Amino acid sequence: MMTTLSQEKSAAEGVARNRDAEPPFMGGCPERKKKMSEPLSPKDDPHEEIAYLKGRVEALMKEQVAPAVGAMAGQAEAIARSARNQVEECRDRVVSYTTEKPLTALGIAVATGFVLAHLCRR
Repeated sequence: MMTTLSQEKSAAEGVARNRDAEPPFMGGCPERKKKMSEPLSPKDDPHEEIAYLKGRVEALMKEQVAPAVGAMAGQAEAIARSARNQVEECRDRVVSYTTEKPLTALGIAVATGFVLAHLCRR
């Protein structure tokens, strides 16, 4: 496939524009742009720079990650509680059905065992 010089030039300009464009994680948030444009560290010593960056990471963990993890843990507990309640309801229905109609329950168990055995042989 042959490309013309103008096509190659426009493709190169597009790459340069994309390279200068704002990263997608910025999301147009002015506060985040301001924070990201701040210098990382005023330190010249690598050890001081590492200590400074460590402090920034710890602050971000406390400000953003810890609350998000806490919220997700609360949601996970609620989902687990709901699933536990649903399993208990199903178990209660199976027990009551088996108690009310033992021969039908036995027939369903035999049929299920037959189907599973047939599927496992393949």
